[in-house]
Amino acid sequence: GKRLPVPLTYRVTDLAKIEQVFRRLPAAPLVWCRMRVGSDSMGATPVRTVEQARSWISYWEDMRGIPPGSFTLSEYLPGRAFSCQCLWKNGALILAKTFEHLSYFGGGARPSGVSSVTALAKTVSEPRLVDVSARAIRALDPRVSGIFDVDLKDDARGVARITEINVGRPLSGTVLFDLTGKHNMALTYVRLALSEPVKIALAYDVDNDYYMVRDLDTLPDIFHADELFEGIEDARSRRAGSARTTPSREDTTWVLRRGRIRRTGRASRSLVLSTGRNLRATRGSCAPSSEGAQEGSGRLPRRSSSRRRRSKATPGG
Repeated sequence: GKRLPVPLTYRVTDLAKIEQVFRRLPAAPLVWCRMRVGSDSMGATPVRTVEQARSWISYWEDMRGIPPGSFTLSEYLPGRAFSCQCLWKNGALILAKTFEHLSYFGGGARPSGVSSVTALAKTVSEPRLVDVSARAIRALDPRVSGIFDVDLKDDARGVARITEINVGRPLSGTVLFDLTGKHNMALTYVRLALSEPVKIALAYDVDNDYYMVRDLDTLPDIFHADELFEGIEDARSRRAGSARTTPSREDTTWVLRRGRIRRTGRASRSLVLSTGRNLRATRGSCAPSSEGAQEGSGRLPRRSSSRRRRSKATPGG
């Protein structure tokens, strides 16, 4: 069958043989070095040279007792990072959702720049991710059942490569999948586990441009891109003779990751955005409330607006 797209990866067997591994990898500015097992990107870092890789692995061996054989060297993937979470029942794909990772908890303090906990994520429509993820999961078992999370990253050509598959538990950021789209993933998962009827016409449930913001000691917040610029004036319009304008939605990611905006409104919906490393948002609880959400609904309540599309999120039925 068709081969699955994964980064070329080799296990380190001996510090003296790292140069041989480098020669087997495609020529590129960076190589990805990480441990074969462990969570939170443990021991992961990009390296440029054989000596950097050897020194990094030696450090872990000297300081933490981790043997060189615990590490791998692989192609470095410079593109966008995604997660595809999906539910399966007896080999059938029931529900799938995707988001893009934009920043990570503690990423700026690590050589790798990443961690296993996303601080800022965005829902995206990327059918190619679902296709690759489904082929990988079916390769594990044609009659597979349960919840799976597939992590993918684009290579230099924009091809999504599978970097990790987690089985049997939802993502820590699954709230973004539960409170957006037509179907609540957590509720659908429970119904499938209890063998209750679930009717979903289209397995890939897409609801574009919802952002999830998380920080330490705060509840996660989810909001739509349309909400970012309500009541905000584009500072570029202050030049003499310029008409006042509102930033476009194309500027959204730049504002979230690079800019600094303060929006005030109702106390429960105040939003402070700074750089991706220190992003914080508070809007009370992210759970459905009496502000318009119905029991069993998966969508966050939002203020009514003629330009926004609304649809009821249901637990798979």
